[in-house]
Amino acid sequence: MRFIRGVLFSALASMFLYSCSSEQEMSALGSEEMYRQETSSLESEEGYDQRIRDIEAIRRFGEDLGLQYGYAFEELDLSDGSRFYWVYAAHKDTIESAIDNKGYPYLFFGKDKTAAERKVKELKEEGYDTLLIGRTAHGNSSQITKSLLETTLAHCAYTILHEGFHNHARMFLCIPGELEEEIADYIGFHGAIEFFRRHKPEFVHEAEALLDHWSEEAKFVKKYHNLLSECYKNGGADREEIFRRAEEERDTLYRNSKSKYFRDKWVNKELPRINNAYFIQKWDYVENRDLVSESLGKNSIEDYLASPWSVNAYLEQNMRTVK
Repeated sequence: MRFIRGVLFSALASMFLYSCSSEQEMSALGSEEMYRQETSSLESEEGYDQRIRDIEAIRRFGEDLGLQYGYAFEELDLSDGSRFYWVYAAHKDTIESAIDNKGYPYLFFGKDKTAAERKVKELKEEGYDTLLIGRTAHGNSSQITKSLLETTLAHCAYTILHEGFHNHARMFLCIPGELEEEIADYIGFHGAIEFFRRHKPEFVHEAEALLDHWSEEAKFVKKYHNLLSECYKNGGADREEIFRRAEEERDTLYRNSKSKYFRDKWVNKELPRINNAYFIQKWDYVENRDLVSESLGKNSIEDYLASPWSVNAYLEQNMRTVK
């Protein structure tokens, strides 16, 4: 199997010992305690080794569902700060992107955080709302990053399946950007839950908590996107007050989240300032979310991936009517 072959053995030659007893102990623990043990074990070489085994298993599960990954998640990058960066910008008086990158409302900087931050500074000086996003993975990358190894296992599974669909879609499907993120999200969230049901049932609760949180956040995004749209139609006088209320509601949602992954975003003060660029970034994931969930939920993920064309045609016909 060529998956991570070569890089894995050269970078992690000492990672051959794995404690089965620790997995047995984890199965009897609650979700939060399992997460504490999971993340603390990543400080050891054995912890990374087990997470890589999990990633291999999740990737194989995705392939069993019908995903074609190409070269994704085949190399290892243990460098610090191994994240990928995107920059969004928006006009001050409307929720419209100030960036048109071949139809995409963002600029991608790979792992060059310095260049991304420099671009954010330039855009702010030009008077735009901005947002800098750093993520653990990118669909066109072959790398397993250190940040992916150190996230929760539930979020790791979501990410591998979500990005796996992006790779699959770009090789075999032609889907509008307005739908691709939402389909990838559906497969990421629901696929992760199914993976844990079949292989690691002790993690089902955290995977379900991820989906429950995002379902609530999608409602939040739609609510404030609509409020801002009406605000700008009427001159934009209430813009800052809407941002203030949105931040309060968003912070409460994260603080009280049942998902450890999302709750830690609030605990670690990682939540960005809310502005128009924030809602442009989020909108790609929620605009047609209900339509996608209803359509894909009628059959299994395997059925959709085996014959996606009629579902995709239906989604394309109906997506512009979703508000």
